[in-house]
Amino acid sequence: MWKRYVWKREPKEKKKDGTLYKDYFYYACKHRRLVDGHKCGYRKQWSEEKINNAVEEVIRKLVKNPKFEEAILNKIGSRIDTEEIEKRLKGWKKTAQAADRSKSKTWTADGQSGYHG
Repeated sequence: MWKRYVWKREPKEKKKDGTLYKDYFYYACKHRRLVDGHKCGYRKQWSEEKINNAVEEVIRKLVKNPKFEEAILNKIGSRIDTEEIEKRLKGWKKTAQAADRSKSKTWTADGQSGYHG
């Protein structure tokens, strides 16, 4: 089980050249500190950047795999067809534009409503 940690130096702690130290984000086994009664002897720390890049690479390879796509489609049931939704959205936009045009026609140049229902 892995947990994300951050190693921060004191704000006033600086390098010899006067620049501040950067925070170091890393992953380590959460059991190394005897958190839940289990002590892990694995002491390696993995930088966050290295882990994130590896996970990104695995995800990229996974989504390019046709078997993965097939499994997802089976899980969902079918592809989501957005064509119908897009048609309805276009219709609503046209209705909104027509309402705006109609509304602007009911106002006179002096800002008063031309409609006296």
